[in-house]
Amino acid sequence: MVVCYDFISQFMNRSSRDMDVEVVMKLCLKLGIGIFLLNHVFDLTTGVFELGASAVNKLVGTVADSDLSISSGTLASLDTKINELGVGESLLVFFMGFVGWLIQVICNIFVQVICIARMLEIYVYCSISPIPFATLTNREWGGIGTNFIKNLFALAFQAFMMEICIAIFNSMIAGALTSNAAIIDAMFECLVMGIMLCFTMFKCGSISKSVFNAI
Repeated sequence: MVVCYDFISQFMNRSSRDMDVEVVMKLCLKLGIGIFLLNHVFDLTTGVFELGASAVNKLVGTVADSDLSISSGTLASLDTKINELGVGESLLVFFMGFVGWLIQVICNIFVQVICIARMLEIYVYCSISPIPFATLTNREWGGIGTNFIKNLFALAFQAFMMEICIAIFNSMIAGALTSNAAIIDAMFECLVMGIMLCFTMFKCGSISKSVFNAI
């Protein structure tokens, strides 16, 4: 409907003197591009999400191949440090471990909520995609379609941003545990990084939008 309205309005806004062969060809070309976009709108939309999924899969493979695991020597050193602690320090470590476990549970809930909300957004974007795609050939309404495509890419690469945050978090945790600092200092660093991870996961959507300049 939007494409047909644009095509008809272009004819109505021009006089008979302006309707030469070149103008008619341009209008027909715009109409053909609009019809092509509408016929393949769902293919283009799903293609954007497949591109984002492919980027996430490659990043997951890269992170899995990297050495982020804690060696047995490091675990033995941590066990020695824990055994050397007094009663008060052991209670503090136990409390910090409980807080860390609580942060992990909260972070898992955040990730689940973000993933479910993202899937709902994907379904909504796919269902209404023909409307903004139809405005791409219109000079006045073209910004709607352009901004929709930017938001589409931002939504598709939101999981990529989340995976980057998790990869950085894993490397920082491994670095904190393998350092020669005291066990309490290392656990405090882990708690701070866990809180920052929860905060950053909620910021992944706005970060992705800022990368693609989406409104």
